[in-house]
Amino acid sequence: TATPTAEEFVCPAAPLDCGDSDLGALGYNISVSDESNTTSTERYMLDSPITSALYALNATYDEYGPLNNVTISISTCGAQTNFDSVVTVFSGCPGDPTGNVTMVAMSDDDEACVDTTSGASTAHYHVHERGIVYAAVELYSQGGGIRFDRDRSYEYEIFLQCRVILPTPLPTPQPTLITPRPTQPTPAPTRSCDYIP
Repeated sequence: TATPTAEEFVCPAAPLDCGDSDLGALGYNISVSDESNTTSTERYMLDSPITSALYALNATYDEYGPLNNVTISISTCGAQTNFDSVVTVFSGCPGDPTGNVTMVAMSDDDEACVDTTSGASTAHYHVHERGIVYAAVELYSQGGGIRFDRDRSYEYEIFLQCRVILPTPLPTPQPTLITPRPTQPTPAPTRSCDYIP
């Protein structure tokens, strides 16, 4: 297939807003929920594995409107995560034909995570301008390429948390004067006592 032009390119990323979470899976063994019955799932065996999941992180808007100076945390630290994951944050959509995409953050381990023992990851990134950044979830591999076991599922839970960085207030044009309070004299004792040698 021909490579799409910049005008034709559509990023295959699922949206994720501040405070949202999602459940997903990689590999060959994929379960899909029935939208009409949330307690029912179908499990499928794919011919080729899903090697990564891509998310479009809308990190600069919340219920209060547009935000600047936001620190995001994108994490697979959840009870549903059952494999050693890697989270990578990109400035643009990977695969964009313009090539204007750089990796801006990456995490392959979150030692503070207590919700799973499977090797969760949490990446942090400071977003300076409004817009979308992207995050990929992948299986950690220590050399030799990524290999998925056909007989197991690779499920994950992902969270996007956003924290607004408030600007430092500007200094006032006049110094703030602090008037010292006078000290009060020590009160006289209320009782006397006899000295016994």
